[in-house]
Parts: sequence; C-alpha cells; structure tokens
Amino acid sequence: ASAVQFAVSKVGNNSFFLDSIGSCYEQGYNYLFWYLGHPPSYTKNLIIDPSLVGQKGEEATQLGVIMVAHSDKNKFEFYGKYTEYKRRTIDRRMFNDIEVLIVK
Repeated sequence: ASAVQFAVSKVGNNSFFLDSIGSCYEQGYNYLFWYLGHPPSYTKNLIIDPSLVGQKGEEATQLGVIMVAHSDKNKFEFYGKYTEYKRRTIDRRMFNDIEVLIVK
C-alpha cells in the first residue's frame, strides 16, 4: 500500500500507465490505485478487470508507474525491461523488495 501511495503522490492528477515487472501482484496494485481514486489510464502487460482501470492497449500518456519486484526468480526478460524503464526514470523509491519507478 505504501508503494502505491508514493506513486499516487508523484503522478498527482496526471494520466499515467501502469506496468508491473518481476514477481509482482498485478491485481492487487490495480485494486489499490482504483481504491485510492487514481486508476491508471491503461496498463501494460496486465490482465485485469476492465471495470477497475482503463483499457489495456496503446499508450495514451508518456507518464508511467512501474511496480518492480526484485527477486532471484526474475527471468532474463525482466532485466531488459528494467534497464529500459530505469533509463526513463524521473523518480524512484524502494519499499522492501518492491521498487516504484516513475517514468516519462
């Protein structure tokens, strides 16, 4: 919950997309954003209940929230995505094993 609250404080009233990489709890993140009144405009690579968030699909905004789960179980593909998101990061914070990246 703290990670999502941090993300909400950083995006404010701006539209944003949500992505989750690593061994994350995608459904839980989507619910928390919705519960806090800040659902993402759309999601990347997440299969979710469409009533909780905008549609999965094309990027409508360049601002993004990336929920990153650091784990020794992450696969090779994780590191490519993580490197790309880190390159675009404008703010970040760690919450135990969860890292939140705010990207543009």
